[in-house]
Amino acid sequence: MNRKITLILLFCVLVAACDTFPGPTLRNEFATEVEISILYGNGSRFSSQWPSCQTVFIGATEAGRFGQKEKHVSVDQISIIIEEEVVLDFNREAINRLLEKANAEKGIPIWVLDRSGVHFSTDRKCSISQ
Repeated sequence: MNRKITLILLFCVLVAACDTFPGPTLRNEFATEVEISILYGNGSRFSSQWPSCQTVFIGATEAGRFGQKEKHVSVDQISIIIEEEVVLDFNREAINRLLEKANAEKGIPIWVLDRSGVHFSTDRKCSISQ
């Protein structure tokens, strides 16, 4: 019995050691389409138009989802733009504070972006009607 528990714990430690936090998942809950601009730690930038209720993972991964990036590259700035006006802008320090708050949440929360700023939700459905 002890050997079985030890093997399970060893496996969990191994998985946890290999897993690095890839980055947040964001959802546009503005009533309109937004442009999101991401600045990565390696200096690359990616921008995209997101319709209302669009949910996208923005972290750096080897697979290279959402723009040009590499493994272990930080997200240094997130800007939300509506009609050429920056309505939300988060620098690296603000992103790190949000990461700490998100880590305190139960589950893996989505970062919901709206006029009030950012709040966290584990609800996978958009709260605005389309």
